[in-house]
Amino acid sequence: MRRGYSTLTLLVVFVALGLYVYFVELERPPASEAPPNESLVDVASEDFAQLTITTNGQETILEQSEDGNEWKLTGPVTAVADETQMSSITSALSTLQIQRVVA
Repeated sequence: MRRGYSTLTLLVVFVALGLYVYFVELERPPASEAPPNESLVDVASEDFAQLTITTNGQETILEQSEDGNEWKLTGPVTAVADETQMSSITSALSTLQIQRVVA
């Protein structure tokens, strides 16, 4: 008789899960229909011409050359910036999204 209780218990669990899926999960919209988050800035990564980064009161200024081929560090010292890092930074800035708004 013990085997009958196990089978009956599994049948009840199976029916309960089926009812949950039918009544709850089928009412939810698919994840693809959720509205996308709003973009923080509407600028492509190639359109950045200058970046100013302020940390602890000190400004670091990065500017793109006129032909758009290289980035230069212009303040506080003058040097050539790493293209890979600048591409990564501008790409990250252009894809920032607003997750939530705090009133």
